Amino acid sequence: MVSVSIAAIGFFGVACSGDDEGGNGAGGGENGNVALTAIALDKTSLLMEVGESVTLNPVFTPANATNKSVKWNCDSSAAEVYEGVVTALSVGQATVSVTADDGGYKALCNVKVVADKNAVFVESIEFSKESYAMIVGDVLALVPTVLPQNADNKKLAWSTQDTSIISVNEQGMVEALAIGNATVTALATDGSGVSATVAIAVSNPATEVNFSGSDSYAKYTTWHGNKFELDVRTTPANADLRTLNWSFQTLNGKANPEGVSYEVTADKATVCCVVDENSTRDGCKVKVSTADNSDYADAQVDFLTYAWIMASKNHGATFEYGAHALCGTSNWRFNYEAKDYLGSQLYFVAYCPSDEQHMAEASPLDYYPNDIIPTSEYSLTSSDPEKLSLEKLEGKGYKLNFLADDMAAVDLTYTCGDFVQTYRINIIP
Repeated sequence: MVSVSIAAIGFFGVACSGDDEGGNGAGGGENGNVALTAIALDKTSLLMEVGESVTLNPVFTPANATNKSVKWNCDSSAAEVYEGVVTALSVGQATVSVTADDGGYKALCNVKVVADKNAVFVESIEFSKESYAMIVGDVLALVPTVLPQNADNKKLAWSTQDTSIISVNEQGMVEALAIGNATVTALATDGSGVSATVAIAVSNPATEVNFSGSDSYAKYTTWHGNKFELDVRTTPANADLRTLNWSFQTLNGKANPEGVSYEVTADKATVCCVVDENSTRDGCKVKVSTADNSDYADAQVDFLTYAWIMASKNHGATFEYGAHALCGTSNWRFNYEAKDYLGSQLYFVAYCPSDEQHMAEASPLDYYPNDIIPTSEYSLTSSDPEKLSLEKLEGKGYKLNFLADDMAAVDLTYTCGDFVQTYRINIIP
């Protein structure tokens, strides 16, 4: 009698909580052994009901590999695996893996465990907004849309990654607890694994507000076309400016006027006036109050830009001209006689008076340097550089260089931001 011994090749498995080696196949490599080069599973995903069991079978490459010993593992308590047999334990998701002893090759199967495989599952959860701004003490009810409408189980599990900033209960009611940012997650409980998140920013409410430290009213002056940041002060100092009530008007009372842009973020408020044809003296009125209207403040921003054509005679400055306002849509003309100006040096200066007195005074080029608009903020161009060229003086305007005896009909174009205005120089012999 001839006795033949056959080596049993086994596939050991494990529950989710641990790993065990299985099988007793010989190792690959030398002595005629065939090495394993890859491993796969006959199923890469499973939809299972609680209590159901399904067998996963490894697929080896090459099929005649000598060592087919493997280890099984499951990463979740929703299921367990033993010798390739997956058993669904509770509603949820799991990943079952098989790893070959020879070469460490690995394959995965995604497992979704549900109460009823024939149920209509949740496909999406949608919030009406991507983010919400709250102040400490606020309560917000989150009511997302769960699709499809005929889903059998629309119940959601709610959570937040930072319970010190916000809390959320099982109905999706959010309470702001402290200043900061946190996200809220709504997870479908039908085993579909569908979830959605929404961002929550929590700030402190302002109890007092003012401009520039003033109790009630502040006035600012800046130049036309400049984006200007208001000096807004609140109590507490870190209050979110977006929680305040804001109102912007032109000086003649037109609310939210075209040509006046403004922006309020968490920590600053800016306003810019480009053009306002309804006002000869551009400006914007600003009113701000606390969320409960218990405190308020007013401010006015004047965009008072003037153009000066300065004549320097015998190394001194003379002012035989006047200031011309840069506002509205008016274009100005300067008519000079050659006998007075061809022997002089002319300068163009954009000037923003800091008070009413300066507006009435004829100011030398360097007398009020803080009021002169930096040339980095605007540009000046000549329509005929062969007659009149320009030399940029950093921070002090432009020097006008005469290149011909007849300067009639030379235009100077002033550009600041989106604002453009033209000046015509007529110096006639």
